Amino acid sequence: TALVGGTASCRSLICRQLITQFLQASKPSNIVLISVTPDPSGALQDLCKSKKVKRIHVATISEAKLHLKRLKSRNKIVIETGDLMPTLGAKDPMLELFVDHELSLEILSVLPAVHQSEVLRSSARHIEHLPITGVIISRISEAVSLGAVLDSLVAGKAPLIGISRDFDSVVHPISPHSLIGV
Repeated sequence: TALVGGTASCRSLICRQLITQFLQASKPSNIVLISVTPDPSGALQDLCKSKKVKRIHVATISEAKLHLKRLKSRNKIVIETGDLMPTLGAKDPMLELFVDHELSLEILSVLPAVHQSEVLRSSARHIEHLPITGVIISRISEAVSLGAVLDSLVAGKAPLIGISRDFDSVVHPISPHSLIGV
């Protein structure tokens, strides 16, 4: 599972929440975290260390791809990615990770509820060619309104699969009925 999103999208929090969720059903030896970011999350490192989950920090996308090919047998691989950079267009280094179709990654988009419509639309256009399998809304407790993030969801093709709240240990699955309670 690779998490993609722009600045301040809370991807490392969601990585922690996913690993916590995976640990409920899998042994730590079946889970791997690959950090493809120059500044990996300290809290994520601490979680992996305390729960005995293998963590690999890589400096390049090529290195990440090699590890992904080698680790195919693991049940759960979580990928902490760096910020997407829509201003770079196709030259965004993070996009290179997803062009290798042999890897068949589950790619989740993280949409921060605090971002404005234009920022969310720009990010959506930047990743529209990726096979996004689902969307997780983050930073919902800080949002004044959910209008922009809901508009982005309606315009996109990928389904909303969860909500991440910073005070919870797991991502909350979402359904149309439970969205009303948010």
